[in-house]
Amino acid sequence: MKVAVVTDSTSDIHGSLEAELGVTVVPLYVNFQDQVRKDYLEITTNQIFDGVKAGAAMPSTSQPTPVDFSREYERLLLNHDHVLSIHLSSKLSGTYASAELSSRDFAGKVTIFDSAVASGAQAMMVERAVRMLREGKTLEDVVATLERVKRVTDLRFSVGSLDFLKKNGRIASLDWRPAGHQTDSASQRWARRSRWARARTSGSLGELHQAPARVQSEAWRGSRRIRLRR
Repeated sequence: MKVAVVTDSTSDIHGSLEAELGVTVVPLYVNFQDQVRKDYLEITTNQIFDGVKAGAAMPSTSQPTPVDFSREYERLLLNHDHVLSIHLSSKLSGTYASAELSSRDFAGKVTIFDSAVASGAQAMMVERAVRMLREGKTLEDVVATLERVKRVTDLRFSVGSLDFLKKNGRIASLDWRPAGHQTDSASQRWARRSRWARARTSGSLGELHQAPARVQSEAWRGSRRIRLRR
């Protein structure tokens, strides 16, 4: 059975990697500076960062429509027997729901897979699926492997600056005190024991490290511990 692989632009698969893998990437929509553009195709990450740094409002995103997915599924099924569509977590976006709704029009010829992650971890699942299909593995084997991978995948990230998290409302506007100025011994002991959060400072709290994606970032202000949920 000849299987085509589809994903979305939150996988960060584009350009030469997209061509190398031979996958179809359906873009999300980015609303930025009063224009709605297709992720990666009509606007780049650097353009967004540069615009925000220059004073533009933070962008927002919206998922592809079921029609967007149907267009690609219909095109691919002209030359393939089945489509495997791998998408970012259904808990993070309506993208999975749009793909699933579209798949109902294709009589069991489209399998929708919820990666439960995004970005690089999602891309690795796509790459695994492509590799297995090229090796001659069945669709059932591929989906079973992806399910196993999903169960053991733990996406983590760190940020170089809290500025963007503050601007889009992910964290509150706080008056951070330098970590080196901690005075409460209990807070200091808790900070040292924390498995996931590490603050690296140079006069101010500039960066949080090793925070899991499902996670809560941890920060401290004086003797009060503030938990910021994503």
